[in-house]
Amino acid sequence: MKIIKNVLTKETLDKTRLHLQKNIGAYKWSSSEILWNPGLRIGTTGSTLVQETPQWLRDILIPELNKVLPEYEDININYHLWQRGSGISAHSDNDYIFGATLYLNEEWHVNFGGLFVWQPKDEDTMRAIIPEENMLVINDNSETHMVTPVSMEATQYRVTLQIWGKHDPADVRTCLLY
Repeated sequence: MKIIKNVLTKETLDKTRLHLQKNIGAYKWSSSEILWNPGLRIGTTGSTLVQETPQWLRDILIPELNKVLPEYEDININYHLWQRGSGISAHSDNDYIFGATLYLNEEWHVNFGGLFVWQPKDEDTMRAIIPEENMLVINDNSETHMVTPVSMEATQYRVTLQIWGKHDPADVRTCLLY
């Protein structure tokens, strides 16, 4: 797992958040209840809302992300709004060159849950991080990872960009974790 801080410029981070704020109430969102394999929802009670990023935003994000991402042939970038009770069960993203998470919340308290937990290759222990603004976590080694459920007392959504690099642009899967 690679952890990189301050990935986006302030201008790009602001544009990404502004687009989200303008579209948060739109009828353009889908749900992890519909999109994700049921095995990924074990131990969670809430739903994660998912929306693709528009091309104009991808055109801004990709040049900055490419400075730190592994090489790929195609990429998907989606907003995820992790609601209370939402999380994702242990999985490895092994169908992709990499899976990555970019955290968009300005602040996130450890008691809100939504911790990113992973097991490094060849280790018996698990590690965890608290979401931090503009931090990117890249899984390019198919390491098992999960997100703990967001607390029912969380005062905000856990907001991320989920990014998947693929080998074949013709692969039209939804790029939601399998």
